[in-house]
Formats: sequence, C-alpha cells, structure tokens
Amino acid sequence: MGRAKYLVAGLLLVIAAAVAVWVASGTDPAAIADYGDAEDILAVDPGPAAPELVAEGWLNSDPLTKAD
Repeated sequence: MGRAKYLVAGLLLVIAAAVAVWVASGTDPAAIADYGDAEDILAVDPGPAAPELVAEGWLNSDPLTKAD
C-alpha cells in the first residue's frame, strides 16, 4: 500500500507542475512588472562604503583592494 501512496503523490506533483507551466506560459511579464523610473533607482542612497579587506594572506592571486 505504501508504494501506491508515493505513486499518487508523484502523479499529483507532475500534474501540479504541468498546470504551473501552463499558467506561467500564458502570463505576460510586462503586464505584472513594475519597472519604475531610472531616476528612482539612481536616487537611492547606497549607504556607507565597504571597509577595506584585511587578510592574513592570499592564495593564487594578488591581494584585492576595495576598487577590485
């Protein structure tokens, strides 16, 4: 009886996945996206700069700086 439950559960998952793909294929991304304005994105304060990286040693490369 245990195998039958797994078979039914697997079948239900396959059906749910097929329905999800069918619904998603009929959706227009432009209709649900809110892109906003570029000025809004550029106006956001990025916050403080990241601190310099301090490490004991580097493997297979030169030490990195904040600019890197």
